[in-house]
Amino acid sequence: MDAGDEILLLRCVRGDETAFVQLVRRYRQPLIRYVRWRIGDPDDAEDVFQETLIAAWVGLSQVRDSGRIRPWLMHVARNRCRDYFRVRGRQDVPLDEQALQDAATRSGLHQHRQGQVFADVLDALDALETAPPAAREAARRFYLEGLTVAEIAAETHSPPGTVKRRLFQARSAARASLGIPVQPRSSHMETTETQTEAVKAPAFPADRPAIDITELAEPPFAVDCQELRCWSIIPRVGAQAAWADYHPRDWTLREVNELRALRPATVHKVAGVEMEVRTWKPESGWQPVGTLYGRLTDEKAEYLAVHLPHEQLTQVQTFLDDTFDWDWGTMPRALADRGQFARQADGSLTVRDRADAARGAGCGHFAVTIGGKCFPCLRVLQIDVTVESDAMTASYLTREGRTVLVRHYCRPDFPKVAESEVILDETERLVIDGIPFVHWYDTVTNLAL
Repeated sequence: MDAGDEILLLRCVRGDETAFVQLVRRYRQPLIRYVRWRIGDPDDAEDVFQETLIAAWVGLSQVRDSGRIRPWLMHVARNRCRDYFRVRGRQDVPLDEQALQDAATRSGLHQHRQGQVFADVLDALDALETAPPAAREAARRFYLEGLTVAEIAAETHSPPGTVKRRLFQARSAARASLGIPVQPRSSHMETTETQTEAVKAPAFPADRPAIDITELAEPPFAVDCQELRCWSIIPRVGAQAAWADYHPRDWTLREVNELRALRPATVHKVAGVEMEVRTWKPESGWQPVGTLYGRLTDEKAEYLAVHLPHEQLTQVQTFLDDTFDWDWGTMPRALADRGQFARQADGSLTVRDRADAARGAGCGHFAVTIGGKCFPCLRVLQIDVTVESDAMTASYLTREGRTVLVRHYCRPDFPKVAESEVILDETERLVIDGIPFVHWYDTVTNLAL
């Protein structure tokens, strides 16, 4: 519970208008963003927003728990938006699975401005009797409060996979409530799957090549990294990249990703590049094709949008989404070891610049040998120390700013809460600000081979 919210709520109930202004100011951005998306027309959206504030001022005494102020305000905004559409007699009920998917999930929100669709779906979710209570609660938090799967998992002390299953249950029940049949996969998807199955497996060895990492005495060099880090591709038409994940105990191939930058694209009127992502797994072969959108400026590489199909949910996120910068975001091109991480006598590290640490900062000069090929590298550590991070990465970049290896680490207790089995390599760990991180798995790029 936020003590500031609690005090402001008490003052508001007593009629303190100044306190109400301060309270609304805390949540103005998500409220106005929600209303503008629902209404579409800027002038009408402003009117609905003002009506939301009036309704909130009148009804704020109903709120008993200051920890529920944000969802309550979002609920008020939702009702005012529903009133807006009902007065105008607007109706647009989705007729098929894809239309509902676009409206009821975050897929294609920029394409679906029909606010009544969303209201109908939320009404269906509220009235669900076939969905378990946990599924209804997950749906309300995701669709109404705008929380991410990770945020819901943290609040409910549930694995992310469990949250995704609950959302799937809620959507299925909502479809039934709205009378929308579950349709079979389209012929386009079937054709895509047939085509991808015929493609040869990627050219990465089944077993991880031998890796040796040795710190060098020479001062680390600076690099100009034009890659979208984590995916190791430069957002420039014609660029290609590929990388493979290897996990302990036996360090066998777990997953391969191949990327191609296809064509220019725009996302919310921002010019960038469309990149195709093809994923291959040993147990199931090629997966449905995903898409990344990004751009390169003089100072940074930046993700613009991400469309990655999952087993039960296809999700599209863009840079306008609240948590996009957290999950994807931007990264500086200029990387160097400027002392953002300080080494202690016991070999552990402390963080001097938290902002740089979250974006990725240089930390040492290393010789990285992968399968007999040696690369002098700048090590780049990335960890957000402003939150209780479960994981961090150490990337090794050549002088040309290209990634050859990413070594992933996680907290020792992470396997207990992970949604799938996690096996750690206990022979190596990093300690940062007193927090131990154990070697988890390795990502090897095609440049290393």
